[in-house]
Amino acid sequence: MDAKPAMIDASGVNSADMRPSVFFLCVFLFCASLLILGYSVIFSPLDHDEYEHLYSAYLMLQGQIPYRDFFQHHHFLYWIFLAPFVKNFPDTYYLLYIGRSLSLCALLITAFYTYKISILKGGDKKSVFLFVTVLLSIDMIVHSSLLVRPDIFMVGAFFSGLYYYIIYLKNKNLLCLVLSFLLFFASFLFLQKAVFLLFGFCLCAIYQLYKKELYLRDFLIALVLPLSVLGYLLYFMSEEHVLVDYFELNWLFNFKISMVYGWVRLKLPLFFCSISLIIAEVRIIKRAPFQFTSIIFLGFCVFFALLPTPYEQYYIPLFPFLVITLSSSFSILQDRKIKNAIVALLLLLVFYNAVQNVSSFVMDGMDGCVKRQYDIVLRVTSEDEEILGSHEVCPVRRDVQGYYWHNLELSQLDTEHFSRGKELYDIPELIMAKSPKVLWVDFVDGYFNDSGFKDFIEQNYTKICNIYVAKSIPPEVYQN
Repeated sequence: MDAKPAMIDASGVNSADMRPSVFFLCVFLFCASLLILGYSVIFSPLDHDEYEHLYSAYLMLQGQIPYRDFFQHHHFLYWIFLAPFVKNFPDTYYLLYIGRSLSLCALLITAFYTYKISILKGGDKKSVFLFVTVLLSIDMIVHSSLLVRPDIFMVGAFFSGLYYYIIYLKNKNLLCLVLSFLLFFASFLFLQKAVFLLFGFCLCAIYQLYKKELYLRDFLIALVLPLSVLGYLLYFMSEEHVLVDYFELNWLFNFKISMVYGWVRLKLPLFFCSISLIIAEVRIIKRAPFQFTSIIFLGFCVFFALLPTPYEQYYIPLFPFLVITLSSSFSILQDRKIKNAIVALLLLLVFYNAVQNVSSFVMDGMDGCVKRQYDIVLRVTSEDEEILGSHEVCPVRRDVQGYYWHNLELSQLDTEHFSRGKELYDIPELIMAKSPKVLWVDFVDGYFNDSGFKDFIEQNYTKICNIYVAKSIPPEVYQN
């Protein structure tokens, strides 16, 4: 009798079908997760990054070039993507909802390609569907990926590119490889943090070239379009004298920002959990298909461990990898009781996440005051009128005085170097000289240590919700 093999081949395992009642419950929770995501689009509290990106798109529509004409430290593809919506939709809070709806579409694209990759790696459809449902219910995904930010677009472009790359390896379809490389390049143009994902991919591609799994001719052909676009962008930035600004603000500036922050509590447990899952997949599923995705995951985890990650959106790329790794590992389990227990735990996790997300909306959700603030700003100001950087209430089509970012107090901006030779404003002096009609409370109150400035605000402005409105404006203009 042949000896039992030490390693299990995932490609030869057929997992038992999920019970119809359990799968129906999974579908119900999936639909509930989609409803919560839709609710999050409308009721999540405003974040300063959202105004930053909408306003950057508006400035590009005005013919300004990022980095040279206005401060930015992100890549620009997201603003080009937002520009048609900023141009063609009215300047109300509905524009914010449109931007968030686009982020929801990017999240669903990410979930779809995560599902497709997991199937290609040996996961059965119903189990993978459950893992993707868990992905869509995670509070960090619900609250961070749907804001008007490029992070989820970077992740969506990368995982869709990864899917088409796997299809190329499977079928040697050159068109899929070309599409894959274009999507990888788009991921980088959405956000420079994509380099931490692409690093591991490049190592795998070099190895696959050596093993002739990736044909050199196809590889060179697929590189033509991304390299052509890159060459044009470098030429354009050189001609417009933006190249040095781009390098300093997108790379050197961001490196200096990272030195300000330290570690966060979630980081180490999540990192070691991810590494353990990768090791388990590599050791247990010895001949699992397309295992190189674990190398990309590992490369990202290494960078994730070494660099500060102070914001929730930095964690988003981890979760699709976790779904891919867990679902392929789940597919090789033979014990039905263990599988049923895991399914029950995952369903409970989705239910718990749903309750937690709904509770957070009840406690912290956007209230009617935000809409009232936005409506007041629209009523008392006209397009292109100057408003002081009130990034959480300022309509997009307004000229924000002293705009370098949403907050001029960031330590790196206090140097002449990163102000690009422009004047760094003294905020109290700017307000007293210009007397804008509207001010953002949290921004202004930070300067109340100057008693003369505080007296000026109290004498000349009325506080409504989270904004100051100039007393020179008759109340009937902005009252319902």
